[in-house]
Amino acid sequence: MRRSMFMTCTLSSGFDIKELGAHAKNLYPPDHLNVFSVKGIKSLIDQHGFECLEFSTPGILDVEIVARALKDDPKIPVSAFVKDLVLNQSEDVQRSFQEFLQVNLLSSYGRILIRKV
Repeated sequence: MRRSMFMTCTLSSGFDIKELGAHAKNLYPPDHLNVFSVKGIKSLIDQHGFECLEFSTPGILDVEIVARALKDDPKIPVSAFVKDLVLNQSEDVQRSFQEFLQVNLLSSYGRILIRKV
């Protein structure tokens, strides 16, 4: 019998976590003592004899989280590009960027399905 496991997690390699760093409000103990990256989780999957059936980052809030953080504290250090993107661009541009993050495993919400080989 093959055993499978489905998990969701916060990913340190996600856009909002990387941009906000220490200002990321969705990383707080004790809920998030360890936060892995896409690369780190893939490495663990391979090292322990699992087959990855799905690895996706279907998050929909990364752009909104950065925008909200910048509205709350405009002094958070982010690039001029990111600031303009999340605060000034149209909803269509922001939605397209969020879709880009999803497709390229760059959202901070991960969904993983693995099975023991």
